[in-house]
Amino acid sequence: MYVTTVHQSGHPVGVAWMDTGRLRFALYAGTTQPAGHWSNDGAVPPTLWGSLVATMNSGFRLNQSMGGFYLDGTAAVPLRNGGASFVVYRDGSATVAEWGRDATLSPAVAAVRQNLDLLVDHGAPTPAAADPNPSRVWGAPYHGNVVTWRSALGVDRQGDVLYVAGPALLPPTLAAIMVAAGATRAMELDINPLWDNFDYFQGPPTALKSSQLLPIMQFPADHFLHPYWRDFIAAFARPG
Repeated sequence: MYVTTVHQSGHPVGVAWMDTGRLRFALYAGTTQPAGHWSNDGAVPPTLWGSLVATMNSGFRLNQSMGGFYLDGTAAVPLRNGGASFVVYRDGSATVAEWGRDATLSPAVAAVRQNLDLLVDHGAPTPAAADPNPSRVWGAPYHGNVVTWRSALGVDRQGDVLYVAGPALLPPTLAAIMVAAGATRAMELDINPLWDNFDYFQGPPTALKSSQLLPIMQFPADHFLHPYWRDFIAAFARPG
């Protein structure tokens, strides 16, 4: 994994590139979202810290995401055709897809997290990225200010996964940064200051060192190592 910081109008934007050939991905349910009992509930367990590379926020709360959640063979919320989807396969690989076009439910699919519609498609911002009413399409911003913290997840031409997050972003700017980073498809994840969080890890599990993608992110860098009520995404090193 490689991380860097770019600057947009004087504000830092964190970018992470993750090699899907060397990493495996997992979707974690929160302690209360979605409701139910799940195999990986609320935190990355210490038994997996030795291979943990990164953790990151997921999408909107499920009652606002315009999409579904699938894990452990169960759809906690039904999957929506056309929805922007982070898809994790049973071999640990992952992609960002339009559900029903780029990916469908099969025995190879381990998890799906949907959020809104695609922000980037075919290597370019979608028309919706420039919608004149971004709150209607891309979520209710903090205090009504559409220039806010935003995060996104994408995939490049090689199938590697990209994450972008930062303050003072509009949807077209977020899409443009994703395209500049190489994304062919991308989806917006959560927005607003409290919810955007990406951490990366180094060292043995007994002395695990955690770092934030941006030091101004509000949660501590070990946030997803402790039980949390919302779902999130993790990346692990593959054996060898």
